[in-house]
Amino acid sequence: MSLEVRRLTPGDFEAFRAMNRLFARAFDDAEHYGSAPPSDVYIEERLADTTFVALLATLNQEPVGALAAYELKKFERERSELYIYDLAVEEAHRRQGVATALIGWLQHYAGSTNA
Repeated sequence: MSLEVRRLTPGDFEAFRAMNRLFARAFDDAEHYGSAPPSDVYIEERLADTTFVALLATLNQEPVGALAAYELKKFERERSELYIYDLAVEEAHRRQGVATALIGWLQHYAGSTNA
């Protein structure tokens, strides 16, 4: 039973949809996350966008947490910052280090890109 965190990449359609379903449950917001699901073309565009970071945490290949973040290029200096837009963990897996692992992955990524 090992927690795995990975960044979604172009072609990860089902993982992207699993992320949206997880957000819908965690935020009790099926309307926002499920009423008009994005097309494969739109998902592909988002996942190919280097300023968008979608992370999925899985335990035994089941999604248990997700994070969506955006890179924002700053105007006051030549640098970027990463902003977490959504972060959620399935209720049964909360307080078990899932969110910490997702944020840790993003921190490592930010350091590697000087964001």
